[in-house]
Amino acid sequence: MISIASRVERIGDVERLVVARAVAGRALYWTSAYLVDGALIDSCHRHARAEVLRWLDGRAPEVALATHHHEDHAGNFAALACDVIAPRGDVARLASGERVPLYRAITWGHREPARARGGDDARAGASRFRAVATPGHTPDHVAWFDPDRGHAYVGDAVLGKRKMLMREEDVWGVVRSLEALRALDPDAILPAHGPVIDRPRATLEGHLAHFDRLARECRRLADRGLGIARIRARVLGPEGGLAWFSGGEISKTNLVRGLLTPRT
Repeated sequence: MISIASRVERIGDVERLVVARAVAGRALYWTSAYLVDGALIDSCHRHARAEVLRWLDGRAPEVALATHHHEDHAGNFAALACDVIAPRGDVARLASGERVPLYRAITWGHREPARARGGDDARAGASRFRAVATPGHTPDHVAWFDPDRGHAYVGDAVLGKRKMLMREEDVWGVVRSLEALRALDPDAILPAHGPVIDRPRATLEGHLAHFDRLARECRRLADRGLGIARIRARVLGPEGGLAWFSGGEISKTNLVRGLLTPRT
């Protein structure tokens, strides 16, 4: 049986909707959208449209802010009658829609065409937001920073101490984005996946140290003549089911390959 699991959380005056498609009662992958002072940050995935609209319950956002174009974040912008502001490089992508691989379609659904405009700042009610470039997960990914609350809505720029990478991700872009967020020094990081991180500097430094350790170990083994598969087995262990389910689009091997490329 397929269903949608959802819950609403509050972080001060910010509301967070957390949703996931569930199979036999088991959530596949939790994704979040945020509503603050008339601004909606990300919109979750197409399969959760009814839950998103029920959550909004007639509260038409003044503006919707996209962190990036992926279907689990931008799946419901097409259903909103408000200004949508996106990274400039993603405007055309959003307008064209996107058919995604089967595993992503099962989990989140395809993304419909949505109208958006590029922008670096926005206002809603008394709140203001500024786009902070956080590429890596996607080339044009941004975090939206609310300087008055000290909140950084980071989409997929912060995904924990990662052991896998999407094929198209740039691991050194991910690292630079973590460094940019550390320099921003927000009071809280509000991610699309995972818990809200209060006073996140130590967490960001931990993620950066994790990537540094993995990179040094991968390079040490490569210098000894080991190939990518053997390095992955030693450093990260065997590939899991997600690598198979995604056809290799998400894998530990991708992370090792990325870490062995020179940092630019």
